[in-house]
Formats: sequence, structure tokens, C-alpha cells
Amino acid sequence: MENLTNEEKDYYELLVDLLENGEISDSERNILNKRKEKYSISDSRASEIEEFAKQERLQNLKPQNDSENSYYELILDFMENGIVSESNRKILNKRLEKYGITEARAKELEYFAKQEYLESKNKLSSYNTTYTNNDYRITDLLRIIEYNEEEIVNDKPLSIHKLLKESDIITLSIGMNELYYKLTINTDNIYSYIDEMMEDMSKLFHEINKYNHKQVFVLGYYNITNDNQDIFNYANIKLKNLCLKEGYTYIPLNSILNDKIYFQNDNKIYPNKLGYQQIYKIIVEKIKNYWYNTNCI
Repeated sequence: MENLTNEEKDYYELLVDLLENGEISDSERNILNKRKEKYSISDSRASEIEEFAKQERLQNLKPQNDSENSYYELILDFMENGIVSESNRKILNKRLEKYGITEARAKELEYFAKQEYLESKNKLSSYNTTYTNNDYRITDLLRIIEYNEEEIVNDKPLSIHKLLKESDIITLSIGMNELYYKLTINTDNIYSYIDEMMEDMSKLFHEINKYNHKQVFVLGYYNITNDNQDIFNYANIKLKNLCLKEGYTYIPLNSILNDKIYFQNDNKIYPNKLGYQQIYKIIVEKIKNYWYNTNCI
């Protein structure tokens, strides 16, 4: 990549080192955000540098000889929905010695195969926002699922149970209304209030699990004020622990929506288009990380 400043070059070199492990973790993303802020690198420029580093790494992961190409093609043959089954994994492991490929290199080739698969499946077959409403509270969504409420979509009734069963990916952002409502009144007994919120959230997760056992992404809470960060930290820790218990993927929005430019709209506690683009970017990264770590050598 040409025309990098010294600061951008340092940011790029850090990216290259972090990408050696595959996808970038939450803690590593926090480090990058701090470095980006320190060097005054814009979000768009940072994204450009990161995309270049990722593409450069993928080029280096491509099969380099006939043996690696044969092994790579075998991975593609065995891969179903981006995943290699346990039985096929055993066959791949037996071929390592035959092709003279180390386990580390085999992991890189499989990572490349999964990235190619993701690129080929980059477009969603459908995206449903029927049960999306900024006014929902946790108890509202819980009631909708418990009573299997229906909405009319394309002139046909669509129940929440049917939607949950057919969804490959669920993104869940709920609880902001309750949290900010309480903060606008007072902070008395706020931690007990959050505990009660999380009890309702646990019930919601339990209901979702009845109808969906695939990927669920849960968005954490972000603080648009300069106060009460300890309260948001507490709520996010409780939410993250619930996600870990259920096997859901927690996304810490506090470290993503860390600039006022993401909230330049009339609805102050909700992100603008740029903010939602940042959320989308991290969800895509999480999905790729999921594919990379699922059944990988």
C-alpha cells in the first residue's frame, strides 16, 4: 500500500501482526481503536488500511504448490455450509503427511477456503425486520414470543415462532429503553433495577432457545452521556455473562460507537446510518470469526 504516513504505516504493521491469528478479537479491536485515535486516523482511512491488510494476507494464504492445491481442493470438496464435519476432518488429517503439509499450514489453507466460501455467500438470501421496533422493552419482546404473535408480511401472516425457526442469524438489541428511562428519573437502586432487567433477559433467551439454536448476536449497551459509565459497565458485564451462558455472541458497542459522529440524528440514543454501518461491520467480522473457529484444525 503506497503513500502511507509513518503513523499509518505503524497502524498497518500492527494490523498485520494481529491478523496472523485469523480474525481480530474484541480486545485487539480495542487496541486498534486506541492506536487509531492516537494517530488521528479517520474511520474510513482505517477501514481502507485494514481491508488492504486482509486482502494481502489472503493472497499469502493461497496454495503455493501442487500438494497444497490438492489439499485445498479436498477441503472445498469436504466443506458443507462452510464447515468440515468430524468424519471428513479425520480424512484431511490423514492427508497431511501424504502432502507434506504441517498442521499450521493446513489451518491457514482452511482459513483461506472459508474466506472464499464466505465471499461466495456474501449476500443474504433474506433479511427480516418485522419484529424490529425502537419502543420495544425486554418484556414486550418476551410477550410477543410467548404468545407467538403474528404480523402480516407480503399479505401473509408471519409468526415470531416461524421466523425464529427459519433464521440462520438473529441480532438482538434490547434493553436500552429501560436503562435510559431509569437514568432520566434517578439512579436510586439502579443496580437492583439492572438485575431485574437481566432476569427478564434470561427469560427472553430461554424463549429464543426453544425455537432457534443457531447464531444469536446480542448488542451491548453504549453510553451517550459523559456520566454513569460504571452503571453501563455493570449492565454490560451482566449481559455478557448471560450471553456466555447461552452460547450467544456478545458485541460490546461501547468500544464501537465511541464517537459522537455516530449519533448525529434526531433520535439521540440510537445510532445514525454511520453508526449502524459500524455495527454491521463488526457483526460481519464476528460471523467470519465463527466460521474460522468452527471445526477448524
